[in-house]
Amino acid sequence: MKKILITLITLVSLTINAQTIDWDNFDSQVADSVYFVEMNKFRDSLGLLPLTYSKISHYNISLYVTNQNVKEERIFHPDKTKVVEKYNTLIEEEIVNSLDINTSGNPPLFVGPWEVGSRLWTKQGTTYRFTTYNQLAQDIIKLLCTSTPHYKIITTEYGKINRAVGVGSSSLQLGEDQRIYATFHIWTLYYTN
Repeated sequence: MKKILITLITLVSLTINAQTIDWDNFDSQVADSVYFVEMNKFRDSLGLLPLTYSKISHYNISLYVTNQNVKEERIFHPDKTKVVEKYNTLIEEEIVNSLDINTSGNPPLFVGPWEVGSRLWTKQGTTYRFTTYNQLAQDIIKLLCTSTPHYKIITTEYGKINRAVGVGSSSLQLGEDQRIYATFHIWTLYYTN
């Protein structure tokens, strides 16, 4: 099932990656998808397992954090304790169900999220720095790699041990200050059967 999901995400990304960014109509949904796919490509290039996408984490954690960053026009880690508590079990159930994990009645352990964020300018002078969504996502990942704590988070093997799955979600938004705000969240689901 995991391979089917990865193949599906990759096929969708091949279509999306070719899209040119229309900066007057920035498409955050396309940007989010491409960022997630590019992160898995980056991880794959290092021999790491891909992260499994969580729609619930995306809509309720990643978007929440990115919205707060855009609103305050700065990159920071807002308090998300209540949001995580509210959606933690739903994300856990989403992953268990989507990957058809048999927990044999034993409750899984869901750890996270680890969070990385970045903000970057869209222009150099009057010229836009990126023409495609994948160029933008790749540049954000390069920026994360310049920070030791961020690099460690995005390059940790979250699903290497038996009965563990790395889970992720992402969000990119264009702020009114013409900067891109990006967040990426990673969880680990441990289970026994």
